[in-house]
Amino acid sequence: MLGGTIKRKFWGRGSLLCIGTLLGLLISVLGALWGLNGWLAAYQGAEGWAGKNGSAGKNGVPEETLAESSVLRDPPKKADKNDSVIVEEVRGIIQTQYPLEIPPGVMDAASIDDMLLALGDPYACYMTQREFTDLMDVINMSFEGIGVALEAHRDGLVVSKVYQGSSAAEAGLCPGDVIVSVDGIDFGGMSLGESLSLLKGKAGTWIELSYCRGTERMTAHLERRVVILPQVEGEISGSVGYITLSSFGADVDQEFLKVVQTLRGQGAESWILDLRGNGGGLVESALTMLGFFIGDSDAVLWQTSKETAMEKAVRQAVSLDEPLIILSNEMTASASEIVIGALRDYEKASVLGGRSYGSGRFKQIYSLSNGDYFMMTVSQFLTPIHKVPVDFVGLAPDIRLSDEDAEKAAMLLLKSGTDQDKEKAQDKAQDKAQDKTQDQTGYLKWEIGAQSFCVNLADWRKEDNWRVGQTLMDQCFGSTLMSVGSVQGWLPISEEDLADRWRIYYPGYQLLGFRDMAETEPILIETSLPEGLESCLDHAELIDEASGRRIDVRCILKDQGLEVSPQEGLASDGVYWLIIENGEGQGGIGVLNGVEPVEP
Repeated sequence: MLGGTIKRKFWGRGSLLCIGTLLGLLISVLGALWGLNGWLAAYQGAEGWAGKNGSAGKNGVPEETLAESSVLRDPPKKADKNDSVIVEEVRGIIQTQYPLEIPPGVMDAASIDDMLLALGDPYACYMTQREFTDLMDVINMSFEGIGVALEAHRDGLVVSKVYQGSSAAEAGLCPGDVIVSVDGIDFGGMSLGESLSLLKGKAGTWIELSYCRGTERMTAHLERRVVILPQVEGEISGSVGYITLSSFGADVDQEFLKVVQTLRGQGAESWILDLRGNGGGLVESALTMLGFFIGDSDAVLWQTSKETAMEKAVRQAVSLDEPLIILSNEMTASASEIVIGALRDYEKASVLGGRSYGSGRFKQIYSLSNGDYFMMTVSQFLTPIHKVPVDFVGLAPDIRLSDEDAEKAAMLLLKSGTDQDKEKAQDKAQDKAQDKTQDQTGYLKWEIGAQSFCVNLADWRKEDNWRVGQTLMDQCFGSTLMSVGSVQGWLPISEEDLADRWRIYYPGYQLLGFRDMAETEPILIETSLPEGLESCLDHAELIDEASGRRIDVRCILKDQGLEVSPQEGLASDGVYWLIIENGEGQGGIGVLNGVEPVEP
């Protein structure tokens, strides 16, 4: 196949990677981070590093490719990168392998640093043996450390997670503990990098930690060990399987399969694939992961200035055909973008969150005669069907949401109402060609990308889901379509419905009237109640339109209309819905509009 030609060409001399722009920074700080869960700790905790500079994209090659390569077989020689032999090796690689036009000044540069500066490839770099080994450990989530993830804290480093089987777990460290010193050296006034550098060291060495738990100060003696973190983690919520994929390292497909089988055994019938913060991994691992969703179909288009070729996914024994939502953000890069691009092209997934990073290049790592390595761009990649470019622009989500909202929205869209409603709701969501006269009362339908999701209005109305529901509706005329259920079937959402959203939350309810809130209470709505609602006033509720918060209210029917007495103060500029219903999904709504204060 065409992909085979490309693979032989690119993989013939070393390791194929797909790495983001933080590689150089990653390499420069790995020494300071290695005493801990190195890269992961910085990734989660260094606000001025990963938080502001994007994703540490980290794609590579399959383990078997590395094992067969001279990269690992050749004994290292002692020449450094300024040795004339090494400089000429790098120059020859650029001259014969660089896929784009070589800028002026590269071929006559006196040093590797000067060559890289003239080349202008943001991904090109020189790596020592240690830096290469560190990078591959990062990809495979393997670290020498005490087994914790950390975040910056004013007094030191706060533990955000403790990994099973680590020395930290055995010593009893817990999330929330604040490490304040190591071997008697206090962290006060230190930067994150300085604090982490005190924790570095080889497996088998010991350190003494001092940490605070609440007001109590404690001490622990910990051994640094090799810690292998899970690339794939999963949990079940109702019938939704939530899978977090942190890296595309070796054997990620085996980890993924185990998690899928476990969650299916627990009742998973739809999936959330969380790729937020996943900067990539092995190219081959991305192709094997896609095999769970698209079999052995075309997966990614490789492109140079001279040729293009298609690489196929690797078919897996287990297939995932259920509804799928992918979460992405600005730190979703490289191999993650290969997966997102292909699944979008094949209409297998909807994407919520932020635009991905935009690391759309493959990079080749070449072994040098001194045992070190040189890496540079060898091709760009595009999505397989629609040939969407990725490099520098990233992939836009179907709905743009914050990290917090994306997670809640995905769960809300996939959770098909109560257990009693689940079967009915799933049938509605998956059958677009159903009879339009069928009764759909009590549901909303969302079409996001190529998938449909059916949401129980009872879930949509919950205060916990209110804000994310409002955010989704703000975008429902973008790449999404939204319909509200009725006895006649699905009815499209109009501009009027979006302006008066009570029509979406309580479709079919009768409007009792509007009333601007006066300075004094109670508030009188001049209306007559529909038949059957007079006896339901004791169960009326007042809802804050902005937050969904419920407010106790007392209603009395008088000759002039309905007297409404909130049991707490209302915001002068707020909007509130008065809901009165008969318990059978029928009722009325009164809308109370706040009055803006008048400036004196």
